[in-house]
Amino acid sequence: MQSQPHHAGPGPGMPAGHQAPPAGPTASAAAATRIFLLGLLAYFALHTILRVLVSDAVERDEAEQLLWTQQLALGYGTQPPLYTWLQWGVFQVAGVSVAGLALLKNLLLAGTYAFSFLAARTVLPPANAALCAASMLLLPQISWESQRDLTHSVLVTSLAACMLWQVLALLQRPTPARYVLLGLATGAALLAKYSAAACAALWLVALLAHRDTRSLVLRPAFLLVPLVVVAVLLPHGLWLLDHWADATGGTLAKMGAGTSNPLGWAEGVGLGLASLGQALLGFSALLVVVLALVCGRALWAGLRQPPAGPAGTVHRLLRRLVLLTLALLVLMVLAGASTTFRDRWLQPFLFMLPLLLLGALPQPGAAVLRRLGLAMALMATLVTVLLGLRVWHHGQGDDPDELNMPVRAFAQALAVQGLGAARLVADDAVLGGGLRLHLPQAHVQLTHDRAGHAALPWPDAGRPVVWVSQQADPAHLRQAVDQAALAAGRPPGAGQVQTVLVPYLHAKPGSAPAQLHWLALR
Repeated sequence: MQSQPHHAGPGPGMPAGHQAPPAGPTASAAAATRIFLLGLLAYFALHTILRVLVSDAVERDEAEQLLWTQQLALGYGTQPPLYTWLQWGVFQVAGVSVAGLALLKNLLLAGTYAFSFLAARTVLPPANAALCAASMLLLPQISWESQRDLTHSVLVTSLAACMLWQVLALLQRPTPARYVLLGLATGAALLAKYSAAACAALWLVALLAHRDTRSLVLRPAFLLVPLVVVAVLLPHGLWLLDHWADATGGTLAKMGAGTSNPLGWAEGVGLGLASLGQALLGFSALLVVVLALVCGRALWAGLRQPPAGPAGTVHRLLRRLVLLTLALLVLMVLAGASTTFRDRWLQPFLFMLPLLLLGALPQPGAAVLRRLGLAMALMATLVTVLLGLRVWHHGQGDDPDELNMPVRAFAQALAVQGLGAARLVADDAVLGGGLRLHLPQAHVQLTHDRAGHAALPWPDAGRPVVWVSQQADPAHLRQAVDQAALAAGRPPGAGQVQTVLVPYLHAKPGSAPAQLHWLALR
């Protein structure tokens, strides 16, 4: 996929005499861009509507946002605060609702594709750039898992795509304004997920590693980037200094860092490399296989001999970035810093694989473009249909999903008892977040906060406290309430556990109902 002629002078990484893409798109280029952006808007609008229709319950990440947005804070435990701030803002406009949850996520997902398209447009014609961006549908973590139940990873990937766009725009024409935009995108990415620090460091090394891109960092205007990043991060950074253990402990535990390994270093390295390999395959295998089938030998030829000029500079930069990412991940394993990897962690590092692969192609023929477009359309249709059916499918089987939880019926049962504005204490985030959705006047908290400390509330100022649980054994609820009573200097045994039996959403006749328990202290 070759670039179109450009009439402006070369920027860093663009050799003298080479012509880059046009500054002003032709009528056909503008039409192709408009078609892509309208299609993007329609696709994610459909997914927003679909999410509202399939269930009025919530997934775990959605539930956490419902709980955290009850108040604004500079930090929220193991995750940076930007997603929660944005969700709070959306709730002010759209109300605390499934629609508000779906709207923010789909706007961010659309942003990932749009920023990737804009990045590809710096070196490719609009139709080719649109196919590069649409090819992210072949990355299951972005097309499926991000729709199913992710929040912070969705935001950081969107901002990483914005960083990519700004870096490539700077290669095209370095201006102070673009350096400021890169600083804003980088700072926002760090406020989205702490792993963005590694992304930023890898970008810096990749730019410095070759003369074609080194001048971008060595310009005095580059100092604007860290200055803007510091300004964006300063409020949360001050909070982080006082909450470092709470912010990093959960992430390190998920990665297996700092845990004792009875098998020894070699076995731990083997476990980590196997997990990393599995994550890489899960993330990229579908994309590589489909592109290989559609593009044939041209794909391999393009990778062996990248194009000249700006497209080649971008290809080499992205290749360095991917290789540096893989090297960092392997070093983490060898150092014992990680024995477990999740493919969602790779999103902000490897989302640009379609541009790396397709950007190296020679000018494809119309047949190849049609096959690529058909593959993207089929993938988009498949994802949409499966997401629409999955709640029904889980309800019809013996494994009800979080979205099958009859939380609305449970909330109505509590409201009938005059507890709709109570202080609710839930033993599970999914249940607690769902109740906040349907009891907007209630305040909901978990039995344990994000740092793992037990929450032991007791009625005050006449506002009842209602403990709720979805565990099969109500004895757990009784034990938690008695613990709270002892902490408040009260005798145990207060209140009586009540059980509500409600069918799961879309459950087939005769299926076991959900058992939801509550105990009110007035």
